[in-house]
Amino acid sequence: MNNDNFNPYASPYANQNSGGAASSSLDAAMEPLAGGMESAPQSAQEAFYNSFSEVLAQSIGYFAVCEFLIGTGGLVEKYGILFAAGTNFVTLYNREDDSYTTCDLYSLKFVTFYNSRVQPPNFVPRQSGRSPQGGNMPNRYMR
Repeated sequence: MNNDNFNPYASPYANQNSGGAASSSLDAAMEPLAGGMESAPQSAQEAFYNSFSEVLAQSIGYFAVCEFLIGTGGLVEKYGILFAAGTNFVTLYNREDDSYTTCDLYSLKFVTFYNSRVQPPNFVPRQSGRSPQGGNMPNRYMR
């Protein structure tokens, strides 16, 4: 993509008003999702509301760690800036090598969102086999 106006960190939801003041924080993006459904959805749009796909769509532009179940017991971790989310896929942008990874939503089991539009400085990928202090650390993000 050779577009001078392209910004993988720009979220289409950053300037939406969700009942309060406009905000670009992840908390504000998730606020409309806090309520629950009180009756069966009457349209496809209502079914999308409060769905996993909407949570992903509301979080576009934020750093995310996605864990996929491969086979019967193997989790594969992919991470990057959440670039796009559809009904059956997510796309992550990796700034380190300027690449995009599109992933199947059906094998996606867990997503951890960070309230950051860049990779946190102390983030350590679980599959890298390394940690900031040299040992096996249970947390990927050291505080």
